[in-house]
Amino acid sequence: GLMFRKDLPKDRGMLFVFAETRQVSFWMQNTPLPLDLVFIGDDGVVIDTLQGEPFSTASIGPGAPSRFVLELHSGTADDFGMVSGTRLHHPIIDAVADQ
Repeated sequence: GLMFRKDLPKDRGMLFVFAETRQVSFWMQNTPLPLDLVFIGDDGVVIDTLQGEPFSTASIGPGAPSRFVLELHSGTADDFGMVSGTRLHHPIIDAVADQ
């Protein structure tokens, strides 16, 4: 993930791609940046966007199965309108969603 990073441009992030749709959760231990965690289904639709608190060991997850998680600088998801029900496009997400 983005552990130990002290800077992240607003136009960058990290996409986690899981081999199958399943329950996933993250934590923020060793992560000094506040993050948006965007949980995405195999259809490319946002399930939920949750906030990651720096250095927290609390489990962060939507309680619903996800295929992808996009980590972004805090506030970026709102800036781009990524809310539950939004369909996201990325070559990897589209390849899975179009199967």
